[in-house]
Amino acid sequence: MASAIPIAGIAVGAVKLGRLGLAAAKSGYKITSNAGNKIVNSVAKLTGNNKSVQQRVFWSGGDIARTAAENYAKQTGGTTLEMTDAAKSLQRHMNKNKLTYPQMSASWSRLSEDFARGAKGSVTVFHNAKGVRLKSIWRTVEYPILKDKNAINYRTEGIW
Repeated sequence: MASAIPIAGIAVGAVKLGRLGLAAAKSGYKITSNAGNKIVNSVAKLTGNNKSVQQRVFWSGGDIARTAAENYAKQTGGTTLEMTDAAKSLQRHMNKNKLTYPQMSASWSRLSEDFARGAKGSVTVFHNAKGVRLKSIWRTVEYPILKDKNAINYRTEGIW
């Protein structure tokens, strides 16, 4: 594992969650979306900002769009949110505590916001051919941040 890089008092690689997260983890406390947001506030800086030279790749539209985005990111040296340490940590937390996406949607929205804000230059987004849900994180969080400061390259290869 690479050495830890301090970002806003949080160590990438060591993944410190702060006092709330450590206390919750030690006590076996099931973290709800409100408490989860507090942990995400501590972890938010781990969304890949240390990889700012890599192109950010976004997706919306289920597993087919996610798979296409992840494959593209791996082939081009880019990164999706789910490839970051913070998202992996949040997913492990959800799996361990049997939490659902709706329970943690505010936490995912926060990570997505930070990931979009950290984008430099052009970004690529994969959408399912069925379209984008009006309440999707892409539509409500990521796109509003990116539309005025980044060139957005829409891709549909492999998802029709």
